[in-house]
Amino acid sequence: FLENPGDKDVPVNKVFTQEMFDKLDARLTGVGWKSVKTYWDEDFSKRTIVEGFLKDKSLGSKRLASMPDRVTNTIFTASGSPVFRPTVINMYEKDLNNQD
Repeated sequence: FLENPGDKDVPVNKVFTQEMFDKLDARLTGVGWKSVKTYWDEDFSKRTIVEGFLKDKSLGSKRLASMPDRVTNTIFTASGSPVFRPTVINMYEKDLNNQD
């Protein structure tokens, strides 16, 4: 699939919806970050997931997707206990059946 996704390579906005983006953008701008709505509307929402995002070498070289994941995947609290962010690639133990 990753080598040749064909017509199964769907646009990002079919998985990460406009509503999801709007919630994220509101939270980011709510803490003082600049909105990335223009990038979303004009570029990222229209890309396909595999060919347009996962295989984009310019994103990979800048670590725009992998570095935030690496840094926030597992966090150690002040007591030294690990806390796991919900993701399929770490030790998060709760149910991941929905995206809420």
